Amino acid sequence: MTAQFDIEIKIPRIAKRQTNRCNIEVDNAETYYRISVFIPYLDKYINELENRFTNHHTTLSSFHSLFKENGYDEDFINLTRQYSEDLEDVGNREEIFKNEFKLWQRKLQNLPELAKLKNAMDALSVCNRVMFPNVFKLLQILATLPVSTASNERSFSTLKRIKTYLRNSTSEGRLNGLAMLSINRHYQITADEVLIELSNKKRLSGLTVNLLQLLFFITLWPLNKDLFRKINYYFAYIIYSEIIFMSEWWAGVQYYFYINKEDYKFFGKEHAIFIINHKYEIDWLTAWVIHDRIGGILGNCKAFAKNSLKYMPVVGWTWWFSEFLFLHRDLVRDKHTIETKLGKLFEHGNPVTMLLYAEGTRFTKDKQEASLKFARSKGLPELKEHLLPRTKGFSIGLPYFKHNLPAVYNVQIAFKGEEKPSLRALLYGQRFEAHVYMERIPIEQVPEGEKPCEKWMYDMYEKKDKMMVSFLNTGDWFKESGVKPVEKFIPPKSYSCLLNMIFWSILILVPFFYLTIKIFISGNILHILLLVVPFSLLHLFLTKLLNVSEIDKTSSQYGTEKHKTK
Repeated sequence: MTAQFDIEIKIPRIAKRQTNRCNIEVDNAETYYRISVFIPYLDKYINELENRFTNHHTTLSSFHSLFKENGYDEDFINLTRQYSEDLEDVGNREEIFKNEFKLWQRKLQNLPELAKLKNAMDALSVCNRVMFPNVFKLLQILATLPVSTASNERSFSTLKRIKTYLRNSTSEGRLNGLAMLSINRHYQITADEVLIELSNKKRLSGLTVNLLQLLFFITLWPLNKDLFRKINYYFAYIIYSEIIFMSEWWAGVQYYFYINKEDYKFFGKEHAIFIINHKYEIDWLTAWVIHDRIGGILGNCKAFAKNSLKYMPVVGWTWWFSEFLFLHRDLVRDKHTIETKLGKLFEHGNPVTMLLYAEGTRFTKDKQEASLKFARSKGLPELKEHLLPRTKGFSIGLPYFKHNLPAVYNVQIAFKGEEKPSLRALLYGQRFEAHVYMERIPIEQVPEGEKPCEKWMYDMYEKKDKMMVSFLNTGDWFKESGVKPVEKFIPPKSYSCLLNMIFWSILILVPFFYLTIKIFISGNILHILLLVVPFSLLHLFLTKLLNVSEIDKTSSQYGTEKHKTK
């Protein structure tokens, strides 16, 4: 090393009365440094090893008694004496410890060959905390004893990398989380596993709300329907706002609204039908955000939905209690539902909004080709960014609800960027930019009769298509569409969904984590299975729920199904 750095080895100046360094009389530098540096270093290193390991040899060897199947071992009693403060304080302790140890040995003898214990964690998994409280405590101590200082030193090295100058004000909770992620980075955890785990906790609040809805429905609905609807408004808001939280606060989606000031003053104060384009996986969530931000009637936002969705826990059950209109996609069977239930829906005292996706299914290229083929065969408008709307349901129901409905709204939703927005992307925290155009159309301008109403709907979708093409080409609704521009604005966020999420997180997560930790610490296999099995089923359900919202997982065969007749 000295040759590499061009350093000459010299013996330090030697004085007769040297007290602050080694004063050895030798002939050469190598002998001097071997006596003064190398040999003392080895002595110090050996002493440190003895202090760290040899002195603890008795303690570590005593723990070996916990894995012996036969004979009485004095090491166990020595162990109980050393850790007496951590064990149960009862009368005649030594006799109790001996008897408990004998029972533990009998349990070890009865274990099958494949289940023989290899380490403390294996022993903890079969040790019943109630039957062997002191053995269980000693096994916990063994499992947490560091075999070296490497783990501690690695933790300090990690902190040095994490808590840099720019992160000097990081809170303790965040610092602990970052350190755990860094130290345990060898564990392979997928983003889906994290999202499902977070979603599991939120579903507990949803099931609680469903239970309350059922209770009020049984007791209150037969006596006073209006009162039930007012109470159910808040139950629905609790469920919807948890999902809105993902968009507004978790992912931080930026929403821009375009609406005439004269139309704006009506919104949230009257019954309405929203005719919305169906291009994105989360356009329904955007409609909820509209009602939460500028309407304030989120709990009374309803929609037409597939009949099968009413059996889906949490959201589907909430929709059923909220009197959503579930359709079979069979005109003959759905005609009665549209004529009767839709008319009664707009008789409610509080403003109600119905979401209508006239296209019937989400936009995809395959469905667009079927739509264009049908439009050419019938001489109808050929739409580039929409599917041809299905008009019969709206035209059939119009005479039954027109007298209670002040207006319909043409609502157009688009997202900027190449990334396609989805519920899964929001859970990942991906941020999007949404643009929402809204136009109020007084009900008097909607013609009655099947043919006039059909033409009116086709004309509206031609306008919607021109606006979407303009937006996708230029990022502006009005530049190429010929539609009169309106001013863009950003309404303030609602803090209600944030407060709702905080409340339910505290109410559900604290007891949930406490119960989970208690069950796993107990070591009771039956209790652990009772905890794991329901959550495994819940995991499968939530995975299915995410798939339902994905465009490529939808089952609709637009343009291929035959017209159903009686």
